[in-house]
Amino acid sequence: MKYALFLHDLGLTKDETRRFLNDAGSGHAPLWAGDGKVQSLANEVEVLVTADHTVNAAVLKDWPGLKPRMLSLAFTGYDHVDRAWCESQGLSVYFVPGYSTPSVAELTLCLTLSALRKVPRADASAREGRWDWNGIRPGVELWRKTVGILGIGTIGLASAKRFLAFECKVIGWNRS
Repeated sequence: MKYALFLHDLGLTKDETRRFLNDAGSGHAPLWAGDGKVQSLANEVEVLVTADHTVNAAVLKDWPGLKPRMLSLAFTGYDHVDRAWCESQGLSVYFVPGYSTPSVAELTLCLTLSALRKVPRADASAREGRWDWNGIRPGVELWRKTVGILGIGTIGLASAKRFLAFECKVIGWNRS
């Protein structure tokens, strides 16, 4: 049996993870980092699975016999991966470009509107059985404001498009 070692919980139950690997036809059984069986099965682990946790030599320190061939990132980028170390280990790195781009861009807009309109304060006031107008007014409109976006990769650009729908002036910056 070959195994995929999950370095942390990705928001799926163990049964859902097993079903996912089975449905994908991967031929791998799931194994979790906290499971005491990892060391005894180290030679059978072919895949490491993680999201945005740092991946470098320290990741494998607890399992000296572990020599996976693939790192699967359930994430859009790989800034947190020591790619030189992975290459030296013969570890191929795969990630999911475009994963959740619309969702993250929409959430960015949602949280911006929520902050400007003081939605958390209004929600708390309503849940307490009162409506504190003084704590909510004067909410600020997003309409035609200037918005700065740090990081204009795929998600930053998708967010910018959503802000443009509010006729915002969008200023972007990227480290590269």
